[in-house]
Amino acid sequence: MLKSKNKKMKKMKKYNYRILMVIVMMLSSYAINAQKTVVKSLAEFRSAVKNSNRNIVLEAGDYYLEDLPKNSRVIDCSGSNNTIDMTGARIFALVGSIRETYFTVSGDDNVLLNGAIEDYYKNGQSDNITDYSAYNNNPDLAYGLRGAAVVTVFGDDNLVQGLELIVRGSEPYGYGSIYGIGRYNTFGLDKRCGLLITGREGGGQRNTLDGVTMYHNAFGHGIFIQNEADKTLIKNCYVEGRMRLSAELYNETKSFDLPFRSNYEIPTGEDNEFDLPFKFPMPIPMDVMYPLSEDGIRSYGGTGSVRVENCTVKQMRGGIRLYLASSATVVDSKAIGCGATNFNMPNNGTITGSSGDFSFGPINDNRLSRSRQDIELTIIPSPNAIGPHNIADILGNNQDIVFHRTPGPVDSDEERAIVVSGDNSTIINETEYTIILKSSASGN
Repeated sequence: MLKSKNKKMKKMKKYNYRILMVIVMMLSSYAINAQKTVVKSLAEFRSAVKNSNRNIVLEAGDYYLEDLPKNSRVIDCSGSNNTIDMTGARIFALVGSIRETYFTVSGDDNVLLNGAIEDYYKNGQSDNITDYSAYNNNPDLAYGLRGAAVVTVFGDDNLVQGLELIVRGSEPYGYGSIYGIGRYNTFGLDKRCGLLITGREGGGQRNTLDGVTMYHNAFGHGIFIQNEADKTLIKNCYVEGRMRLSAELYNETKSFDLPFRSNYEIPTGEDNEFDLPFKFPMPIPMDVMYPLSEDGIRSYGGTGSVRVENCTVKQMRGGIRLYLASSATVVDSKAIGCGATNFNMPNNGTITGSSGDFSFGPINDNRLSRSRQDIELTIIPSPNAIGPHNIADILGNNQDIVFHRTPGPVDSDEERAIVVSGDNSTIINETEYTIILKSSASGN
């Protein structure tokens, strides 16, 4: 009986070993089939990213979107569970060659690595624009995406890592938001944004941007979130725009120049989402820096939670503006030189370990009187600040705010202050800047 049992066990071991070998061979075969697929043209790349469970590599080099057929210039990463490696690859998009988002991630669980997407002008125009009127009268330059973004992510659980974006082309460009930003605009509008995370197709959940670098030289948002996108993580990202002194607009004296056509006035602020407190035209100021783009990192109404870590936004209209998210956390981030505000948060929003200046707009505001925020900000001295803004505007109620200051000379402008309008807040001011309590404020 014992010998018979031993024989059976030996047979079972041999049988199990054969099954194991079959499994190993199957896995080896899968691994061979899953080896990286290198593509060497945008046509091949556009086709490859529609597949799933692949390791796709776009060979390093320069590619031109207009090499694709005119009606087939949207690269849609609709496959899932892919690693898409664009290291060393740069996709150039001719301004005017397409009217819509031309790079999308609509699949799920994809990793998009590195690479660059760069808009360029037919005439080789650089970003050092001095004649904005000529720019806006050239249809090869003043050509947007009807408000769409260069890159749109609307799948779930995707990671975009190390991507560089250089965004160009929009109308009108050079005047900030003074002539309108939506349907209430004065001279027409053709915006171009950078990167959108959206839930418009029922997705937009748990997406991550890591190490995205964006130079935004167009009128539109940098990174923005819309349509019920939720659990968004943005980390290690850099967004930079451009500024222009408002007094320069008075140099545009030709009959077709926009400031001349507007009688050197900013049209009514009614129905305008931008921070225009007036309801009638007012003269263009002489001492304001106009941001030529919209917000650096922005959420819209209906979006879920957003977390921003170790990011920098520079010279955009708003820096990190998350006041319309359902919840938001900002950690170890910086917003500097922005024209409307550097930070604002939703109800119960949290900022820690972060910093900003007040060169062209306040370091922080509480748009729509968002309340119950827990904020720790280090103020960067701004001795050359221009424009009639405060250091910080504290609206809303029950805020917990700590202001630190980076080392440096004391700012000479004593008229600027941290201004409190709301109630029942605790503010710890570790700086020399004055706090002013308005008559509307109580219990602070």
